[in-house]
Amino acid sequence: MKYKIPEQIESDRMILRKPIDTDRQDLHHYYLMKFAWNTAGRALADWETWRQVATMIGHWEIRRYGPYVMMNKNSGKLLGLLDYGILWVGRNLKSNGG
Repeated sequence: MKYKIPEQIESDRMILRKPIDTDRQDLHHYYLMKFAWNTAGRALADWETWRQVATMIGHWEIRRYGPYVMMNKNSGKLLGLLDYGILWVGRNLKSNGG
């Protein structure tokens, strides 16, 4: 499928890529961390994490763009989400102004 934005963007230290089903476990741990409650409002149950991942994947397939997962390029560790111009990572919220 042809997407409106790149499926993956790489820098020297980070990879931004579209979510895949196997991100579910790492995203569940992400959603359990207190600072991640900014994205969900609270910790999510496992089934809610599954629904979030399915929603993100579906957004890519229906709209041909969507949120990115942020990965540490060296370790492969999931760091957070980049969702529609807002970067959620750690305790900080950063917007690109868009």
